[in-house]
Amino acid sequence: MRRFLQLILALLGTTGVFNNTFTFANTNTVESLIVCLLNNQQTNQLHEVIKTNSNNKLTLSIKKVVGCNIDGLFLDQLISAENTKIVIPHVKVTNPPAFGTTVSLKTSFVKNFCAQYIPELPDLEWDAPESISVFRNTRSLSEPEIVQIIKHKLQSDFIKDNGEIELNLLSQWKPINIPDDPIEIRIIEPLTLGPSTVLRFELKNTHDWSITKQLLINIKVKANVYVTRNNLKRGQVITEADVQLEKRDILQLRDTPIQGQIDFGEVESTTYLAPGSVLLAGQIRSRSLVKRGDIIDAIYTDGAMSIRLKVEVLEPGGKGDSIRVRNTQSKREFTGRLKDEQTVVVVL
Repeated sequence: MRRFLQLILALLGTTGVFNNTFTFANTNTVESLIVCLLNNQQTNQLHEVIKTNSNNKLTLSIKKVVGCNIDGLFLDQLISAENTKIVIPHVKVTNPPAFGTTVSLKTSFVKNFCAQYIPELPDLEWDAPESISVFRNTRSLSEPEIVQIIKHKLQSDFIKDNGEIELNLLSQWKPINIPDDPIEIRIIEPLTLGPSTVLRFELKNTHDWSITKQLLINIKVKANVYVTRNNLKRGQVITEADVQLEKRDILQLRDTPIQGQIDFGEVESTTYLAPGSVLLAGQIRSRSLVKRGDIIDAIYTDGAMSIRLKVEVLEPGGKGDSIRVRNTQSKREFTGRLKDEQTVVVVL
């Protein structure tokens, strides 16, 4: 019987042998002739083989709903070629819809577009909807993320290298949906920062979306500053043993703290400082070379002409300081820059 069936199949145009797997040139004729010669189990097997051979084309699937970002919709986001070796190219199909809106693409447009980039297209079948809905991808902007965005902006634009910012929200942030794109922040106000600040800012992407928000924030800026270890009198020369570096919140200070190197032994206090005081810019000056009442030389310079006379010092000062002096004869007062312990230079 097996040989007889093989002979019939060969005569009717088969390209295989009878081994429960067939490839037919004319499946309808073969099926009608041999079904009567097979039992029920063999008939079912034959029907399955015929069905498999009649559906052996590869299939491309088009998504019915697809999201994209600001760069637009690309072919490999739209087309699926699972269980095939076809590589879908990453080429732009269309521009993105505006944030919060949806646009519709015709399936015929997508098929015609694919014909330009997929050479195997004539041998493929489609699994496609009547139309495709395209929307913008979104994500939720949470409180931890907005805190980091604000901190980074304030650090780079306001604090810079003067300290490390610490930020806490004093008002509630409710998560919002934003485009799944790179987001920028622009500070609207204030232009200067304080410990507690109402911050108004704009969030935006690079193209078509922005939103303005307001938050009450608490800010600290921690930096290493010089702090006195003991009492410092007015006019006392400051040595390295008199101060130490500590990390303090510099936003709480009434003046700019001294953060750079101090030329110890060459500077003095301009006021009384208690232990634990932060050294501020206005509280130290160069060590005084002269004191009130000293008699020194004043040199007038006017081009090539130079005049030297005696003057009385009216205030203490260090090298390079501008101090007031008085002519010992005319009693006229004027200002000069202290050159050394014996000389002040006046430029007319």
